[in-house]
Amino acid sequence: MRGTVTITSVYCNAKGGCERHGSFTAAGTQRTTDRVELVGVNGSVGRRVVVYQEGTDSTRVYGTGWRALTEAGLDVLLGLVGLAVAADIALPRLPRRRAGRSGSRGRHARY
Repeated sequence: MRGTVTITSVYCNAKGGCERHGSFTAAGTQRTTDRVELVGVNGSVGRRVVVYQEGTDSTRVYGTGWRALTEAGLDVLLGLVGLAVAADIALPRLPRRRAGRSGSRGRHARY
């Protein structure tokens, strides 16, 4: 769903990343959601930007353009890596077959 966000706060951490939050208004409606997180959007407090709200997560909105696409893609990639790690930890490992030993008499061994 397309809409606009007015940036209401910017929090920057020591690592160089900044989180932006704002008030989202859906296009063509008066429905407003306060305190949404902006992904792929730069700007200072008070700036209005066009964004998209995707899926059922009403607390995140995504900017337009390459920066937003890249950041959203990295979010998906990190989520997939997290799932792979969780599955690796949670699922039991299957036992490995040992290679045949020299001198063992298997089914096709010559006598």
